[in-house]
Amino acid sequence: MEEAICGTTKLGERNIEMSADSLDHPGEPMRILLVEDEPFYARQLVRLLNRNLQAPFEALSAGSLGEALDLLRRENISVAICDLNLGDSAGANTAIALLNAEPTLPVIVLTGAEEEGLAMSVMRAGAQDFLRKDKDDEARLAKSIEFAIERKKHELALAMTALRLSYVDDLTGLPTRGLLNEHWPQLQARCVRSNQGLAVLVIDLDGFKKINNEAGHLVGDEVLREVGSRLQSVVRKSDQVYRFGGDEFIILLEGPGSDAGVNRSITSLQQVMKNPVETSHGDIDVSMSIGSVLVPADKVEESTLIALFDEADRAMYAAKERNASAALKAKITPATSEPLATVLS
Repeated sequence: MEEAICGTTKLGERNIEMSADSLDHPGEPMRILLVEDEPFYARQLVRLLNRNLQAPFEALSAGSLGEALDLLRRENISVAICDLNLGDSAGANTAIALLNAEPTLPVIVLTGAEEEGLAMSVMRAGAQDFLRKDKDDEARLAKSIEFAIERKKHELALAMTALRLSYVDDLTGLPTRGLLNEHWPQLQARCVRSNQGLAVLVIDLDGFKKINNEAGHLVGDEVLREVGSRLQSVVRKSDQVYRFGGDEFIILLEGPGSDAGVNRSITSLQQVMKNPVETSHGDIDVSMSIGSVLVPADKVEESTLIALFDEADRAMYAAKERNASAALKAKITPATSEPLATVLS
């Protein structure tokens, strides 16, 4: 009977890149972690590896899960061969603990004759292969290590591709909400270290639905691409524009200084949209409503992205209501508005 597997691992762009690097070090010996509490069998594994593994390697032994986790924290491990039943851990929990500690580590599990069902469950949870301890298959051991590393490289490449697709908007080329969530803790940390504030700007195009309805969605896509390009062209290198979805954009300003600094940035953003957007449907003048929230340096660490977005979003809708009388026509004229900036006190 298979043991129920409980546990999830989370992959981020940074640890995928780090793990991909750790799997590929030309000229350096492969570092194999042997997690086995029977010293005789651990020595036997090393002998088998010496006889059959062509690539240079270094074996590191751990007699318990605790020792294995400590080695994972301290050492750059290429692959782990893990007995599921140890003195301080048993069954699937052993492999799950290794995968949670290092989600991108290739793991091969060692099982008894009656544990193949459990081994298959652990593989579904993220392990790469399993070996029967009662079968002395020397060639399979070496092949299992080689295939586990190659499968993990392929898995990481697919995961990186999926992450990059989810992090980059395919229409505008701007980073997406997913990457914004990844960047937020880094931005907070930088602002805390440098003792400077930040600002969140929410931008929404005025009357974009009318553009889609009258000129078509393909023309709407042209407008979004051009708007994204223009917004990106006027922000500082330390700032970042994100497409949040639909016709909404987010900008994070690092160290804007004050209300005046935020308003200068907003003015630049509005200025860059003064010229019409050239599309296959003709020139279209586009206006946008902008809401902002300024976070003082002493409030950055305790702030959450969701709360700041809500603040800036409310400010943006208030600005949009003030612009409501400037309706879009066939040739759209930009609504003139004063930027609305709110200060987090």
